[in-house]
Order: sequence, then C-alpha cells, then structure tokens
Amino acid sequence: MFSKSSRAAQKLARVSLVTPDPNLEKRLQAALSGRAGLKLETIRSDLRKVNGAIKSQENDDLLIVDMNPESSDELKSLQSIVNERDSSRPIIVMTDQLGGSSARQLLHLHITDWLPKDGDDRDFVQACEHAIRSQRSSGQEQATCVAFCPAMGGVGNTTLTIASAFALAGRKRDLVPTCVVDLNFQSGMVADYLNLEPNLLLDEVSLSADRLDFQLLEMMLSRHRSGLTVLAAPHSRRTDPSIDVDVVARLLDIASGEFENVVIDMPSTWTPWSESVLLGADKIFIVTELTVPGLRQAKRKFDDLSEAYGQSINLSVIINKYSGRGFGSGLKKRDARRLFGEKFAGVVSDNSHITREAIDRGIPLSEVRRSNKVEKNLSTLLSELKSQK
Repeated sequence: MFSKSSRAAQKLARVSLVTPDPNLEKRLQAALSGRAGLKLETIRSDLRKVNGAIKSQENDDLLIVDMNPESSDELKSLQSIVNERDSSRPIIVMTDQLGGSSARQLLHLHITDWLPKDGDDRDFVQACEHAIRSQRSSGQEQATCVAFCPAMGGVGNTTLTIASAFALAGRKRDLVPTCVVDLNFQSGMVADYLNLEPNLLLDEVSLSADRLDFQLLEMMLSRHRSGLTVLAAPHSRRTDPSIDVDVVARLLDIASGEFENVVIDMPSTWTPWSESVLLGADKIFIVTELTVPGLRQAKRKFDDLSEAYGQSINLSVIINKYSGRGFGSGLKKRDARRLFGEKFAGVVSDNSHITREAIDRGIPLSEVRRSNKVEKNLSTLLSELKSQK
C-alpha cells in the first residue's frame, strides 16, 4: 500500500481516454478538472478503429478504454493494443457491465483495472491515481513503514513510536526523511511528546479527500527542530471521529511517497481503517508489559491478527519497560518467549527517568543521554528493517 514514489510522482501525468461517448468524456473531464498532476486527452473513436491513434499516444502514462467486452472485435483490438504497448504503462477498462466470461478474458489480458461506466467519479479518480503511482514506483526504493500497536493503555506505545522514528532517521545532521503518523485521532499524544502543535485538519481533509495531494498535506505537517516530521490531529471532543477509510489510506500513501520512513502510532481500539494500515505496513509491533494482564492482552491481539491475516502481515511482540523482573509476579523474559515463540521480538529496557525528561522537554532520548538502553534495544529490534534500506 505504501510505496516511496518521491516527488517525481507530482509531475504531470498524461491520461488517454478512448471513447465514442461524448457524455462519458465530459463527465471524466469534469472529474479530473483541477486535479493536480492529471491531464486527460480524448481519442473520440470506437475501439475497433483506434489502433493508429493509440500508437500516436506513446507518451501517455495511463490508457483508459471504453469498450463493449461482449464484442469479439473490440476484444481483439484491445489485445492488439496490449501486445504493442509497454507492459509498464497501465490500462483501465470501462464498460457498462461485465459478465464472468468477459471478466476472465480481461484478466488474461493483464488489464490493470476495470471500472463500471456508471460508477462513482471518486472511484475513477482514485483508480487513475493508483495506476499511475504503481507504474511510477515500479523498481524504485520502497518506503519503510512500521506500525506500533498497544496491547492496552499505558504500555509506552507512543514513546517507542517516537524513539523508533529517531532510530530509523539516524543521528546525522541531515536526518533520513522520516514521518511519525499519529492515528489516535481522538486523544493522540505524539505532538504533545515532541512539544509541537498538531496541524492535521481532519474535517477539511475529509471534505476534499479526492483532491488531497502533498501540497495540501504539507501545510498540515508539524516539524520538529531535529528534522523529524509529525502528522497529527488536534484532540477531538467527539467520541467517535468519523474518518473515512480512504482518507487514512490516502494520507499514508502520500506520506509514504515523500518520506523514506513512516512510523505509525496506532490506537489500542480497532477502527474501520485498521486493516488497511496493518496490511500496508512492513512491520507491526504489538507493545505490552511483562505483567499477567499485559501478556494476556498481547496474546489476544496477537492471536486475533494472526488468525485474520496470517502471513499477510509481519507481526511481532515487544515487551516494554523491562526491568528484569515481573514486578513481583515472578514473570521472566523466557515466559514471553515461550508464549509468542519466534514472534517475540525482544524487550525494551525501563529507563523511565530518561523518557520522562525527554517527554517534558520535547526532545529525542539521545539528547538526554546519548547512550541509553531504550534506543540501543530499539536499534536491535529495527536492525532488520534498517538493513533492507
């Protein structure tokens, strides 16, 4: 879901539309009107008569074809176009309807996407953007996306999220471009921990989600003096902020296109968009403490996610605030290892006096103490991700 497409993705994309239908042309032109980075050019023709004109559009980034999939002649024409066209340049087919046999034929042609002609214009715009981003990000470096999920409240999830972002960004003068995304829209603490004003205006983003691009998002980012970037919303008094799944996916997709690392602070409760975030992350850490309730809650969440998504997600468990003892419970690190097996990532030591000072001052842990156990432990846990960069 999240690919590092870089600012090159902002250059103008040429979209070619083949259709004999002036009403469809007018509607799609209106849908893309004012849309940053997309320019629609129309070839007003039946697909069976269009081969020469298609060849003249060799510089387009996306081809949209309006056709009748029940017509053997139009399918042959589409086959000819696919054979002659560079396979890296996507094709979207639009039809009035699509039967099972027609769907199979289009599938065999390796069409990028299919859309109903009477579908929602927003779906059309998103399909175009997704096809172009996929084409441009092909073969490019992938953004590293890590999500931290608390097993329950008070386990230090936000602290580990921020510390991990600094660990991935590095300690050089010019940090690796890294963004911390606080998805706890109701009561997130990332901005508070870094002494920043949260600037993400969710109501405005939700109203204009179909036109959201990096230029708009950039105005809503908060920037720490270290160079770290934060995407966080002001606290909401609403008990259930109505955030559309596509809005969250779009925010993360854009952030992943501009930063080399995206580190996500997840809320402890399940949301409608949790699934898309987890499926898009390179690594997911469930964060808990070495207590009986903490291990129980972590095991429930671990089992639920493992059952639902299996090998589709890269899931591990971290024990935070580890002091070498289970606060009188007799629990040891080996108990967590026995419970989670190879999915037990390890522990992060309890350096509460250092983390409290860093939070109060809004600074990285390394500024409180250059060599500290929290960052050392996290660097070890993140070493696999850092080695893949």
